[in-house]
Amino acid sequence: MMDKYLYIALFAPLLSSLLVALVATRPKILFAGILASALIGVSMVASFILLIDVNTYGPLHVKMMDWIVAGSLEIPFGFIVDEVSVIMMVTVTLVSTIVHIYSIGYMDHDKSFNRFFSYLSAFVFSMMILVMSDNFVGLFIGWPEHKVSGKNPFMW
Repeated sequence: MMDKYLYIALFAPLLSSLLVALVATRPKILFAGILASALIGVSMVASFILLIDVNTYGPLHVKMMDWIVAGSLEIPFGFIVDEVSVIMMVTVTLVSTIVHIYSIGYMDHDKSFNRFFSYLSAFVFSMMILVMSDNFVGLFIGWPEHKVSGKNPFMW
């Protein structure tokens, strides 16, 4: 039953990023910032609901699929929401919601207003994968540095 809140908390930032990306190259559209902030706020509310649920009923584990299966090696693609990860989810979404709302005014005269909100929401999605992943491979996928910088993650 609480799986839906896990999916909402995780995929609302992705939806925000994709929707705002549709207008990323156009001149500033204030609604892009408002929509992005609202969807990150939805993720925050879902994270707070999960916080209450995890403290009441215990951890939640969702296995979406088998990702890599080779002989005896099995790496699933899934998410876990336990006491530690839910605190991080709440922290990430709370701070991100505040940053999104503040950025509407701060980025007011910037020509890349729409693109900024698309990238910022994508960053939040990456952070949510990072804190919710149930294995190290998923953690690496959620690690945002190699995506943003364009650097090879295997090179120092």
